[in-house]
Amino acid sequence: REPSTKTNRLILHNALTYCCLAGKANEAQRTQVIEELMRSESPQCVILFRDQQCQFRALYSVCPDTGRILRLCGTGPKLVSREMVSSLYKYNSDRKSFQKLPSRTLSASVDALTVHEYLWQSRKKLLP
Repeated sequence: REPSTKTNRLILHNALTYCCLAGKANEAQRTQVIEELMRSESPQCVILFRDQQCQFRALYSVCPDTGRILRLCGTGPKLVSREMVSSLYKYNSDRKSFQKLPSRTLSASVDALTVHEYLWQSRKKLLP
């Protein structure tokens, strides 16, 4: 028998459905994000939040070998490095909410993250 790989897909599916993208207004975006989540071959995916208010911005896959965090869909950096991570979160399915983790290390228990504020500032082009 093949060794089972622990995945957080079901946890993220529930988080997207009942917390991040809940309701009829978010149905189209939720469906698209869940399709990307299920298509991903990575055993771990994470949600990118805008800030501690836990507003969904993007879905990322975590490469188990390299730890690289690559965007699958949504708005945010194409690649998130460890230095860019500001906070880590775990989804609590009983409370249908995310709880901030005291850790600074991306582990299998992490379901979402935020990046430093300066990374959200738009880069306005200078007019000649």
